[in-house]
Amino acid sequence: MRDRYDELQGAGAQVAAIGMGTVEMAADFARSSDIPFPLLVDTSRHSYAALEIKKGSWTDVIGPKIWSRGIAAIRQGHKLSTMPKQDPRQLGGAAVIAPGGEVKYLYKATNSSEIADVDELLGALA
Repeated sequence: MRDRYDELQGAGAQVAAIGMGTVEMAADFARSSDIPFPLLVDTSRHSYAALEIKKGSWTDVIGPKIWSRGIAAIRQGHKLSTMPKQDPRQLGGAAVIAPGGEVKYLYKATNSSEIADVDELLGALA
């Protein structure tokens, strides 16, 4: 989302990311990764529960498929973040939520290496 943030804003989105860490961890990550949008903290995971984003199994986090995807990402020049300091089994997701709270699009990762497709997010904003 960082690399296509301008497109998302141009489509009318207000972008924010939510994590489980501390405010300090979010600020450090935003600074070190040059994140232009707010990083919010939800240590109680209410947002994950509200969107029914599940925890994965340990193989969803550290299995061979995940390691191979991580190596491929490094080869493509992507930085990998540090090991999670919260629950590493918590999977990610992405949502497009309209004013009033209607969920227009919801992506739920099935393992720790998956992320939402930005083209799908943009499509939901159209």
